[in-house]
Amino acid sequence: LECGAGFKTNNNTGATSCISCSAGFYSNGLTTVCTSCLAGQWSSYSAVRCENCTVGTYADNIETSSCSSCSAGEYTDVTGTVACTQCGLGQYQSSTGQTHCVDCAPGTYSESTGAVLCSNCALKYDSNEGASSCTLASSGYYLVYTAGSEASLVCPNNAMCSGSDHAPAPNKGYWVDRSSYDYVADIYDCPRLTCKGSASNDSCWAHSSYNSSLSLEDTGCENDALLCSEGAVGPLCGSCALGYVYRGETKSCSACGSAKRFAFTALAVAIATVLLLVVLFGCYQHNNPITLYLKSVDSGSLKVLWVTYQIIMSVTWNLDVEFPAVFSDMLAVMSVFSLDVLSLECFQSQSSGDRYFVTVYLWSITPVLISALIFIVCALRVSRVDGMERTRILNQHIWMFLLLTYLVLPPVAMKQLQSLDCIPFKHDGSSYLRVDTGVNCESQDYLVFRLMVILFFLIYQCIPVFWMILLYRHRDALHIAHSQNQDLKLNERDANTSLSHIRFLFKDYKGDKWWFE
Repeated sequence: LECGAGFKTNNNTGATSCISCSAGFYSNGLTTVCTSCLAGQWSSYSAVRCENCTVGTYADNIETSSCSSCSAGEYTDVTGTVACTQCGLGQYQSSTGQTHCVDCAPGTYSESTGAVLCSNCALKYDSNEGASSCTLASSGYYLVYTAGSEASLVCPNNAMCSGSDHAPAPNKGYWVDRSSYDYVADIYDCPRLTCKGSASNDSCWAHSSYNSSLSLEDTGCENDALLCSEGAVGPLCGSCALGYVYRGETKSCSACGSAKRFAFTALAVAIATVLLLVVLFGCYQHNNPITLYLKSVDSGSLKVLWVTYQIIMSVTWNLDVEFPAVFSDMLAVMSVFSLDVLSLECFQSQSSGDRYFVTVYLWSITPVLISALIFIVCALRVSRVDGMERTRILNQHIWMFLLLTYLVLPPVAMKQLQSLDCIPFKHDGSSYLRVDTGVNCESQDYLVFRLMVILFFLIYQCIPVFWMILLYRHRDALHIAHSQNQDLKLNERDANTSLSHIRFLFKDYKGDKWWFE
Protein backbone atom coordinates (compact mmCIF):
# COMPACT_ATOMS: atom_id res chain seq x y z
CA LEU A 1 0.00 0.00 0.00
CA GLU A 2 1.43 3.38 -0.97
CA CYS A 3 0.30 6.46 1.05
CA GLY A 4 0.55 10.00 -0.25
CA ALA A 5 2.28 13.01 1.30
CA GLY A 6 0.96 13.85 4.71
CA PHE A 7 0.12 10.28 5.51
CA LYS A 8 1.83 7.11 6.67
CA THR A 9 0.91 3.38 6.46
CA ASN A 10 -0.55 1.65 9.46
CA ASN A 11 2.08 -1.09 9.47
CA ASN A 12 5.56 -1.71 8.25
CA THR A 13 4.47 -4.81 6.26
CA GLY A 14 1.12 -5.73 4.96
CA ALA A 15 -0.28 -2.22 5.44
CA THR A 16 -3.97 -2.02 4.86
CA SER A 17 -4.66 1.71 5.34
CA CYS A 18 -3.11 5.22 5.40
CA ILE A 19 -3.06 7.33 8.58
CA SER A 20 -2.77 11.19 8.69
CA CYS A 21 0.40 12.62 10.25
CA SER A 22 -0.31 14.26 13.60
CA ALA A 23 0.11 18.00 14.13
CA GLY A 24 3.77 18.72 14.63
CA PHE A 25 4.76 16.10 12.10
CA TYR A 26 4.92 15.88 8.35
CA SER A 27 5.35 13.29 5.59
CA ASN A 28 6.52 13.33 2.00
CA GLY A 29 4.57 10.08 1.29
CA LEU A 30 5.61 6.45 0.88
CA THR A 31 6.60 6.21 4.54
CA THR A 32 5.50 4.30 7.56
CA VAL A 33 6.69 7.09 9.99
CA CYS A 34 5.90 10.84 10.03
CA THR A 35 8.88 13.15 10.60
CA SER A 36 8.92 15.53 13.63
CA CYS A 37 8.93 19.28 13.04
CA LEU A 38 12.07 20.95 14.41
CA ALA A 39 12.04 23.63 17.13
CA GLY A 40 11.10 26.91 15.53
CA GLN A 41 8.66 25.16 13.21
CA TRP A 42 5.08 23.92 13.32
CA SER A 43 2.59 21.93 11.31
CA SER A 44 -1.08 20.96 11.33
CA TYR A 45 -2.58 17.48 10.64
CA SER A 46 -1.62 15.76 7.38
CA ALA A 47 1.17 18.28 6.77
CA VAL A 48 3.44 17.68 3.83
CA ARG A 49 6.08 20.01 5.38
CA CYS A 50 6.76 22.09 8.51
CA GLU A 51 6.42 25.88 8.47
CA ASN A 52 8.81 28.31 10.16
CA CYS A 53 7.31 30.36 12.95
CA THR A 54 6.54 33.88 11.69
CA VAL A 55 8.19 37.04 13.10
CA GLY A 56 6.88 37.83 16.56
CA THR A 57 6.35 34.12 17.36
CA TYR A 58 8.52 31.17 18.38
CA ALA A 59 8.49 27.43 19.05
CA ASP A 60 10.93 26.20 21.68
CA ASN A 61 10.13 22.48 21.32
CA ILE A 62 9.99 19.95 18.51
CA GLU A 63 6.72 18.53 17.19
CA THR A 64 4.84 21.78 17.78
CA SER A 65 1.40 22.26 16.33
CA SER A 66 1.50 26.06 16.64
CA CYS A 67 3.93 28.86 17.48
CA SER A 68 3.63 31.01 20.59
CA SER A 69 3.58 34.80 20.53
CA CYS A 70 6.53 36.61 22.12
CA SER A 71 5.65 37.82 25.60
CA ALA A 72 5.53 41.50 26.53
CA GLY A 73 9.08 42.73 27.00
CA GLU A 74 10.33 40.45 24.20
CA TYR A 75 10.45 40.40 20.43
CA THR A 76 11.72 38.52 17.43
CA ASP A 77 12.21 39.93 13.96
CA VAL A 78 13.27 36.68 12.23
CA THR A 79 11.29 33.57 11.22
CA GLY A 80 11.84 30.08 12.58
CA THR A 81 13.15 31.19 15.92
CA VAL A 82 13.17 28.96 18.97
CA ALA A 83 13.13 31.86 21.51
CA CYS A 84 12.29 35.54 21.65
CA THR A 85 14.87 38.20 22.49
CA GLN A 86 14.37 40.36 25.55
CA CYS A 87 14.19 44.13 25.04
CA GLY A 88 17.53 45.73 25.82
CA LEU A 89 18.34 48.36 28.41
CA GLY A 90 16.54 51.61 27.68
CA GLN A 91 13.78 49.80 25.74
CA TYR A 92 10.37 48.30 26.43
CA GLN A 93 7.52 46.42 24.78
CA SER A 94 4.08 46.39 26.37
CA SER A 95 2.37 44.15 23.76
CA THR A 96 2.81 40.48 22.83
CA GLY A 97 3.86 39.07 19.49
CA GLN A 98 5.97 42.07 18.53
CA THR A 99 8.81 42.30 16.06
CA HIS A 100 10.72 45.11 17.77
CA CYS A 101 11.14 47.00 21.05
CA VAL A 102 10.50 50.69 21.60
CA ASP A 103 13.10 53.13 23.01
CA CYS A 104 12.12 54.79 26.25
CA ALA A 105 10.94 58.34 25.68
CA PRO A 106 12.99 61.31 27.00
CA GLY A 107 12.41 61.68 30.73
CA THR A 108 11.92 57.92 31.21
CA TYR A 109 14.25 54.92 31.50
CA SER A 110 14.44 51.13 31.88
CA GLU A 111 17.34 49.76 33.85
CA SER A 112 16.78 46.05 33.16
CA THR A 113 16.20 43.88 30.09
CA GLY A 114 12.76 42.63 29.17
CA ALA A 115 11.00 45.77 30.39
CA VAL A 116 7.26 46.00 29.82
CA LEU A 117 7.14 49.73 30.65
CA CYS A 118 9.66 52.55 31.20
CA SER A 119 9.87 54.32 34.53
CA ASN A 120 9.71 58.11 34.93
CA CYS A 121 12.87 59.91 36.02
CA ALA A 122 12.98 61.21 39.56
CA LEU A 123 12.46 64.91 40.28
CA LYS A 124 15.36 67.10 39.06
CA TYR A 125 16.59 64.42 36.65
CA ASP A 126 16.06 63.81 32.96
CA SER A 127 17.17 61.40 30.23
CA ASN A 128 17.58 61.15 26.51
CA GLU A 129 15.60 58.75 24.36
CA GLY A 130 16.50 55.12 24.99
CA ALA A 131 18.14 55.71 28.37
CA SER A 132 18.80 52.96 30.89
CA SER A 133 19.17 55.49 33.71
CA CYS A 134 18.47 59.18 34.35
CA THR A 135 21.90 60.79 34.21
CA LEU A 136 20.87 64.24 32.97
CA ALA A 137 19.43 67.26 34.76
CA SER A 138 15.95 68.51 34.09
CA SER A 139 15.32 72.13 33.09
CA GLY A 140 16.23 74.53 35.88
CA TYR A 141 18.92 72.22 37.26
CA TYR A 142 22.52 71.30 36.48
CA LEU A 143 24.75 68.31 37.17
CA VAL A 144 27.65 67.98 39.57
CA TYR A 145 29.98 65.06 38.93
CA THR A 146 31.46 63.43 42.03
CA ALA A 147 33.03 60.00 42.54
CA GLY A 148 31.69 58.66 39.25
CA SER A 149 28.08 59.72 39.88
CA GLU A 150 25.93 62.71 39.01
CA ALA A 151 23.94 64.89 41.37
CA SER A 152 21.35 67.32 40.04
CA LEU A 153 21.34 70.70 41.80
CA VAL A 154 19.08 73.71 41.46
CA CYS A 155 20.34 76.39 39.08
CA PRO A 156 22.40 79.11 40.83
CA ASN A 157 21.13 82.68 40.98
CA ASN A 158 21.74 84.95 37.98
CA ALA A 159 22.15 82.03 35.58
CA MET A 160 20.09 79.94 33.18
CA CYS A 161 20.02 76.12 33.25
CA SER A 162 18.57 74.28 30.28
CA GLY A 163 19.12 70.88 31.90
CA SER A 164 20.72 67.90 30.16
CA ASP A 165 24.48 67.90 30.81
CA HIS A 166 24.77 71.68 30.29
CA ALA A 167 26.41 73.90 32.86
CA PRO A 168 24.67 77.04 34.17
CA ALA A 169 25.06 79.92 31.71
CA PRO A 170 25.28 83.39 33.32
CA ASN A 171 22.65 86.00 32.56
CA LYS A 172 23.53 89.34 31.01
CA GLY A 173 25.65 91.32 33.45
CA TYR A 174 27.21 88.23 35.03
CA TRP A 175 30.29 86.11 34.44
CA VAL A 176 31.66 82.64 35.22
CA ASP A 177 35.12 81.10 34.94
CA ARG A 178 34.92 78.34 32.30
CA SER A 179 38.46 77.04 32.75
CA SER A 180 37.06 74.07 34.72
CA TYR A 181 33.65 72.46 35.16
CA ASP A 182 34.25 72.66 38.93
CA TYR A 183 33.61 76.41 38.77
CA VAL A 184 30.25 76.37 36.96
CA ALA A 185 28.16 77.41 40.00
CA ASP A 186 30.28 80.45 40.92
CA ILE A 187 28.46 83.28 39.15
CA TYR A 188 29.94 86.78 39.55
CA ASP A 189 28.41 90.22 39.07
CA CYS A 190 30.22 92.30 36.46
CA PRO A 191 31.20 95.88 37.42
CA ARG A 192 31.00 96.98 33.77
CA LEU A 193 28.31 96.61 31.10
CA THR A 194 30.55 94.25 29.16
CA CYS A 195 29.14 90.85 30.21
CA LYS A 196 26.67 89.87 27.50
CA GLY A 197 25.53 86.54 29.00
CA SER A 198 25.04 83.37 27.00
CA ALA A 199 22.33 80.93 25.94
CA SER A 200 22.41 77.89 28.21
CA ASN A 201 21.52 75.50 25.39
CA ASP A 202 24.67 76.44 23.47
CA SER A 203 26.90 73.40 22.92
CA CYS A 204 29.74 75.26 24.62
CA TRP A 205 27.99 74.71 27.95
CA ALA A 206 27.82 70.90 27.58
CA HIS A 207 29.95 68.95 30.03
CA SER A 208 31.82 67.35 27.14
CA SER A 209 33.13 70.74 25.97
CA TYR A 210 34.92 71.18 29.29
CA ASN A 211 36.68 67.83 28.95
CA SER A 212 37.59 68.18 25.28
CA SER A 213 41.21 67.60 24.34
CA LEU A 214 40.93 70.73 22.19
CA SER A 215 41.49 74.15 23.68
CA LEU A 216 38.54 76.47 24.30
CA GLU A 217 39.71 78.61 21.39
CA ASP A 218 39.76 75.61 19.01
CA THR A 219 36.21 74.60 19.94
CA GLY A 220 34.87 78.13 19.48
CA CYS A 221 34.06 78.26 23.19
CA GLU A 222 36.75 80.69 24.32
CA ASN A 223 35.63 82.47 27.47
CA ASP A 224 35.92 86.07 26.25
CA ALA A 225 34.18 85.44 22.93
CA LEU A 226 31.35 83.56 24.63
CA LEU A 227 30.70 85.91 27.56
CA CYS A 228 32.12 89.36 26.79
CA SER A 229 30.97 92.14 24.51
CA GLU A 230 33.22 93.44 21.73
CA GLY A 231 36.63 94.51 22.94
CA ALA A 232 36.16 93.22 26.51
CA VAL A 233 38.39 90.45 27.86
CA GLY A 234 39.56 88.88 31.11
CA PRO A 235 37.82 87.90 34.34
CA LEU A 236 34.44 89.63 34.72
CA CYS A 237 35.04 90.98 31.18
CA GLY A 238 36.66 93.78 33.16
CA SER A 239 39.55 94.64 30.87
CA CYS A 240 39.82 95.95 27.31
CA ALA A 241 41.74 94.19 24.57
CA LEU A 242 44.57 95.88 22.69
CA GLY A 243 43.05 98.47 20.38
CA TYR A 244 40.16 99.20 22.74
CA VAL A 245 39.70 101.54 25.69
CA TYR A 246 37.14 101.70 28.49
CA ARG A 247 34.63 104.54 28.24
CA GLY A 248 32.91 105.54 31.46
CA GLU A 249 29.93 107.10 29.69
CA THR A 250 28.99 103.75 28.13
CA LYS A 251 30.64 101.42 30.67
CA SER A 252 32.02 99.41 27.78
CA CYS A 253 35.12 99.05 25.62
CA SER A 254 35.29 101.23 22.51
CA ALA A 255 37.61 100.98 19.54
CA CYS A 256 40.61 103.25 19.88
CA GLY A 257 39.99 104.95 16.53
CA SER A 258 37.13 107.10 17.78
CA ALA A 259 38.61 107.29 21.27
CA LYS A 260 41.83 108.79 19.95
CA ARG A 261 39.93 111.44 18.00
CA PHE A 262 37.94 112.27 21.11
CA ALA A 263 41.15 112.40 23.17
CA PHE A 264 42.80 114.85 20.77
CA THR A 265 39.67 117.00 20.83
CA ALA A 266 39.57 116.95 24.64
CA LEU A 267 43.28 117.78 24.81
CA ALA A 268 42.81 120.72 22.44
CA VAL A 269 39.91 121.99 24.54
CA ALA A 270 42.00 121.62 27.70
CA ILE A 271 44.91 123.57 26.20
CA ALA A 272 42.55 126.28 25.00
CA THR A 273 41.04 126.43 28.48
CA VAL A 274 44.46 126.81 30.09
CA LEU A 275 45.38 129.59 27.69
CA LEU A 276 42.07 131.28 28.42
CA LEU A 277 42.75 131.05 32.15
CA VAL A 278 46.15 132.63 31.63
CA VAL A 279 44.60 135.49 29.69
CA LEU A 280 41.86 135.92 32.27
CA PHE A 281 44.40 135.87 35.06
CA GLY A 282 46.34 138.62 33.31
CA CYS A 283 43.15 140.63 32.99
CA TYR A 284 42.42 139.97 36.64
CA GLN A 285 45.36 142.11 37.63
CA HIS A 286 43.76 145.24 36.14
CA ASN A 287 40.48 147.00 36.54
CA ASN A 288 38.45 146.50 33.39
CA PRO A 289 35.06 144.97 32.50
CA ILE A 290 36.55 141.48 32.30
CA THR A 291 38.11 141.88 35.72
CA LEU A 292 34.88 143.11 37.21
CA TYR A 293 33.00 140.12 35.78
CA LEU A 294 35.59 137.63 37.04
CA LYS A 295 35.45 139.13 40.50
CA SER A 296 31.69 138.77 40.51
CA VAL A 297 31.90 135.01 39.85
CA ASP A 298 31.29 132.99 43.01
CA SER A 299 34.47 130.90 43.01
CA GLY A 300 33.37 129.23 46.23
CA SER A 301 30.37 127.70 44.46
CA LEU A 302 32.64 126.48 41.68
CA LYS A 303 34.86 124.79 44.25
CA VAL A 304 31.84 123.16 45.88
CA LEU A 305 30.61 121.93 42.50
CA TRP A 306 34.01 120.46 41.66
CA VAL A 307 34.35 118.67 44.99
CA THR A 308 30.75 117.45 44.90
CA TYR A 309 31.31 116.10 41.40
CA GLN A 310 34.37 114.18 42.58
CA ILE A 311 32.52 112.78 45.59
CA ILE A 312 29.53 111.64 43.56
CA MET A 313 31.75 110.06 40.91
CA SER A 314 33.56 108.08 43.62
CA VAL A 315 30.48 106.92 45.54
CA THR A 316 29.46 104.18 43.11
CA TRP A 317 32.97 102.77 43.24
CA ASN A 318 33.95 103.25 46.87
CA LEU A 319 30.63 102.25 48.42
CA ASP A 320 29.50 99.86 45.67
CA VAL A 321 26.22 101.77 45.37
CA GLU A 322 24.16 101.67 42.18
CA PHE A 323 22.24 104.85 41.41
CA PRO A 324 18.96 104.88 39.45
CA ALA A 325 19.41 104.51 35.70
CA VAL A 326 18.71 108.15 34.83
CA PHE A 327 21.18 109.48 37.39
CA SER A 328 23.78 106.87 36.39
CA ASP A 329 23.46 107.94 32.76
CA MET A 330 24.00 111.56 33.77
CA LEU A 331 27.15 110.62 35.73
CA ALA A 332 28.39 108.63 32.76
CA VAL A 333 28.09 111.72 30.54
CA MET A 334 29.80 113.84 33.20
CA SER A 335 32.75 111.45 33.23
CA VAL A 336 34.12 113.41 30.26
CA PHE A 337 35.40 115.91 32.86
CA SER A 338 37.82 113.30 34.19
CA LEU A 339 41.27 112.60 32.77
CA ASP A 340 40.01 109.26 31.43
CA VAL A 341 38.83 111.05 28.30
CA LEU A 342 42.47 111.22 27.19
CA SER A 343 42.31 107.43 26.53
CA LEU A 344 45.96 106.96 27.42
CA GLU A 345 45.68 103.17 26.95
CA CYS A 346 45.13 103.70 23.21
CA PHE A 347 48.62 105.13 22.82
CA GLN A 348 50.29 102.02 24.26
CA SER A 349 50.96 98.57 22.80
CA GLN A 350 51.71 96.53 25.91
CA SER A 351 49.57 93.88 27.54
CA SER A 352 46.46 94.94 29.43
CA GLY A 353 48.18 94.96 32.82
CA ASP A 354 51.20 96.91 31.61
CA ARG A 355 48.96 99.47 29.89
CA TYR A 356 47.12 100.06 33.15
CA PHE A 357 50.37 100.40 35.12
CA VAL A 358 51.70 103.03 32.68
CA THR A 359 48.40 104.92 32.75
CA VAL A 360 48.41 105.19 36.55
CA TYR A 361 52.05 106.26 36.54
CA LEU A 362 51.21 108.99 34.02
CA TRP A 363 48.28 110.15 36.14
CA SER A 364 50.55 110.39 39.17
CA ILE A 365 53.65 111.87 37.56
CA THR A 366 52.13 114.38 35.14
CA PRO A 367 50.82 116.80 37.84
CA VAL A 368 54.26 116.65 39.47
CA LEU A 369 55.90 117.56 36.16
CA ILE A 370 53.41 120.39 35.58
CA SER A 371 54.13 121.70 39.09
CA ALA A 372 57.84 121.62 38.36
CA LEU A 373 57.22 123.47 35.11
CA ILE A 374 55.20 126.13 36.96
CA PHE A 375 58.10 126.87 39.29
CA ILE A 376 60.74 126.64 36.56
CA VAL A 377 58.87 129.29 34.59
CA CYS A 378 58.50 131.25 37.83
CA ALA A 379 62.24 131.12 38.44
CA LEU A 380 62.95 132.32 34.91
CA ARG A 381 60.50 135.20 35.26
CA VAL A 382 61.61 136.43 38.70
CA SER A 383 65.25 136.31 37.64
CA ARG A 384 64.60 139.26 35.35
CA VAL A 385 62.79 141.50 37.85
CA ASP A 386 63.02 142.58 41.45
CA GLY A 387 61.02 144.29 44.15
CA MET A 388 57.22 144.22 44.08
CA GLU A 389 57.11 142.76 40.55
CA ARG A 390 59.12 139.81 41.79
CA THR A 391 56.61 139.22 44.59
CA ARG A 392 53.68 139.58 42.21
CA ILE A 393 55.09 136.95 39.81
CA LEU A 394 55.84 134.58 42.67
CA ASN A 395 52.28 134.96 43.98
CA GLN A 396 50.92 134.21 40.49
CA HIS A 397 52.77 130.93 40.25
CA ILE A 398 51.94 129.87 43.78
CA TRP A 399 48.28 130.53 42.92
CA MET A 400 48.63 128.36 39.80
CA PHE A 401 50.24 125.61 41.84
CA LEU A 402 47.51 125.69 44.49
CA LEU A 403 44.83 125.62 41.80
CA LEU A 404 46.52 122.64 40.14
CA THR A 405 46.73 120.70 43.41
CA TYR A 406 43.08 121.46 44.17
CA LEU A 407 41.98 120.17 40.76
CA VAL A 408 44.11 117.03 40.53
CA LEU A 409 44.13 115.76 44.12
CA PRO A 410 40.64 114.11 44.12
CA PRO A 411 40.81 112.34 40.72
CA VAL A 412 44.44 111.27 41.08
CA ALA A 413 43.92 110.01 44.62
CA MET A 414 40.86 108.06 43.47
CA LYS A 415 42.86 106.54 40.60
CA GLN A 416 45.55 105.50 43.07
CA LEU A 417 43.06 104.00 45.51
CA GLN A 418 41.38 102.08 42.69
CA SER A 419 44.79 100.59 41.95
CA LEU A 420 44.78 98.98 45.40
CA ASP A 421 41.26 97.52 45.19
CA CYS A 422 41.42 93.84 44.24
CA ILE A 423 38.49 91.44 43.81
CA PRO A 424 38.97 88.00 45.42
CA PHE A 425 37.58 85.02 43.50
CA LYS A 426 36.29 82.38 45.88
CA HIS A 427 36.28 79.55 43.34
CA ASP A 428 40.06 79.38 42.87
CA GLY A 429 41.48 81.82 45.43
CA SER A 430 42.84 84.23 42.82
CA SER A 431 42.33 87.99 42.84
CA TYR A 432 42.27 90.63 40.14
CA LEU A 433 42.24 94.39 40.10
CA ARG A 434 38.65 95.59 40.20
CA VAL A 435 39.16 98.56 37.88
CA ASP A 436 40.97 96.40 35.30
CA THR A 437 40.77 92.64 35.72
CA GLY A 438 43.58 92.18 33.25
CA VAL A 439 45.83 92.80 36.27
CA ASN A 440 46.53 89.77 38.46
CA CYS A 441 46.90 91.05 42.02
CA GLU A 442 49.13 88.10 42.92
CA SER A 443 51.69 88.72 40.19
CA GLN A 444 55.13 90.05 41.00
CA ASP A 445 54.64 92.96 38.59
CA TYR A 446 51.54 94.08 40.49
CA LEU A 447 53.27 93.85 43.87
CA VAL A 448 55.98 96.24 42.64
CA PHE A 449 53.34 98.49 41.08
CA ARG A 450 51.32 98.54 44.32
CA LEU A 451 54.37 99.67 46.28
CA MET A 452 54.95 102.55 43.85
CA VAL A 453 51.28 103.57 43.99
CA ILE A 454 51.35 103.65 47.78
CA LEU A 455 54.37 105.94 47.67
CA PHE A 456 52.64 108.25 45.17
CA PHE A 457 49.49 108.20 47.28
CA LEU A 458 51.40 109.27 50.40
CA ILE A 459 53.01 112.09 48.41
CA TYR A 460 49.63 113.34 47.19
CA GLN A 461 48.18 113.15 50.68
CA CYS A 462 50.84 115.66 51.72
CA ILE A 463 48.98 118.28 49.65
CA PRO A 464 46.26 118.95 52.28
CA VAL A 465 49.03 118.98 54.91
CA PHE A 466 50.85 121.58 52.81
CA TRP A 467 47.66 123.66 52.63
CA MET A 468 47.27 123.46 56.38
CA ILE A 469 50.86 124.53 56.98
CA LEU A 470 50.44 127.54 54.70
CA LEU A 471 47.26 128.61 56.46
CA TYR A 472 48.70 127.95 59.91
CA ARG A 473 51.75 130.09 59.23
CA HIS A 474 49.45 132.99 58.35
CA ARG A 475 46.87 132.29 61.04
CA ASP A 476 47.31 135.70 62.71
CA ALA A 477 46.70 137.55 59.44
CA LEU A 478 43.72 135.34 58.62
CA HIS A 479 42.06 135.68 62.02
CA ILE A 480 41.97 139.35 63.01
CA ALA A 481 41.28 139.22 66.73
CA HIS A 482 41.31 142.94 67.54
CA SER A 483 38.12 143.67 65.60
CA GLN A 484 34.63 142.44 66.46
CA ASN A 485 33.05 143.60 63.23
CA GLN A 486 32.92 140.69 60.77
CA ASP A 487 32.86 142.85 57.66
CA LEU A 488 35.81 144.88 58.85
CA LYS A 489 37.72 141.67 59.53
CA LEU A 490 37.06 140.40 56.02
CA ASN A 491 37.98 143.72 54.40
CA GLU A 492 41.21 143.92 56.37
CA ARG A 493 42.05 140.30 55.53
CA ASP A 494 41.35 140.73 51.82
CA ALA A 495 43.43 143.93 51.68
CA ASN A 496 46.48 142.18 53.14
CA THR A 497 48.89 141.74 50.21
CA SER A 498 51.02 139.27 52.20
CA LEU A 499 48.20 136.75 51.80
CA SER A 500 47.92 137.07 48.01
CA HIS A 501 49.77 133.84 47.24
CA ILE A 502 47.41 131.70 49.37
CA ARG A 503 44.21 133.64 48.77
CA PHE A 504 42.91 130.75 46.67
CA LEU A 505 42.65 128.66 49.83
CA PHE A 506 40.60 131.02 51.98
CA LYS A 507 39.00 133.81 49.95
CA ASP A 508 35.60 132.11 49.84
CA TYR A 509 35.38 131.50 53.59
CA LYS A 510 34.21 133.71 56.41
CA GLY A 511 36.33 134.31 59.46
CA ASP A 512 33.83 133.19 62.09
CA LYS A 513 34.51 129.43 61.71
CA TRP A 514 36.81 127.25 63.73
CA TRP A 515 39.60 125.41 61.90
CA PHE A 516 38.04 121.99 62.50
CA GLU A 517 34.83 123.11 60.76
